[in-house]
Amino acid sequence: MAALRTAWKLSGRVGSRRKVATLAGKVDALARHVGVVQLADGVYAGKSADLGWGRVYGGQTMAQAVAAAQATAGPSREMHQFSSHFLKGGDPSTDIRFETSVLSSGRSFSVIHVRALQNDVAILSMTASFQTPEVGLEHQYPAGLRPEWGRHADLKPLEAHMQAHIDKVPSKMVKLYSEGPLEIRPSKFVAPWDTSLHEPERAFWVRTRGVVADDAALHQRLLTCARAP
Repeated sequence: MAALRTAWKLSGRVGSRRKVATLAGKVDALARHVGVVQLADGVYAGKSADLGWGRVYGGQTMAQAVAAAQATAGPSREMHQFSSHFLKGGDPSTDIRFETSVLSSGRSFSVIHVRALQNDVAILSMTASFQTPEVGLEHQYPAGLRPEWGRHADLKPLEAHMQAHIDKVPSKMVKLYSEGPLEIRPSKFVAPWDTSLHEPERAFWVRTRGVVADDAALHQRLLTCARAP
C-alpha cells in the first residue's frame, strides 16, 4: 500500500510543476470516482465513465462495488478477500446502482453480497469478506518480491510499451494509453491482441501519480480499479 502514497517530486521547471499539478488533479478525480453515494440503507450509486470502448470499465464497477461493501461492513472491519462475476456489459451513459446485503456477521468476520444494476438489470455480483483487524501471521516473499518480477525502476510504464503499437488502437481508446492517474509497470508486457501462449500469471507495479489519503479502504479501491489492464 505504501506505493500508492508515493508522489512525484516537483522539479524546478514551471512546465514540470504544471504537469504534476494536472496529474494530481487526475488522481483526486479517480479517488472520488471509485467511491459511491448512499441512496438508502444498503443502497448506493456510482458514476459511470466512458473510456472509449462503449462499455463501463470492469475495474470501475468492481472498485465501486468494493466501496459499497466497505460502507455496509462499517469502518471497524477491513476487507481481506472478494470474488466477483461480470454478468452483463455496463452502459457508460448510465449510473450504477449497488444493492448490498449482509450474508453473515459475527464477532470478527462479516460477508457482504453486492449486486450492481443498471435499469434494474444486474451487471455484476460480488461477495466480499471482512474481518476485525488483529495481529496474526504474515506471509511475504523473502525479499518482498519474486526476482522474476523485476524492479520497478528497471521496467517501463504501460503507456511507453503501447506507444510502439498506438496505430493499432482505436482512436476512441488512445487516451487510455496516455499518462493517467495510475502508473502501471508490467513485469512482462503482453499486447492486448497477442494470441500466443504465455505463463498463466501477470505481475504489475502500481502507484498513483500523486499523493492520496493514508486510507487503507481507498487504497483497496484504487488497486481494484487498477486490476490487470
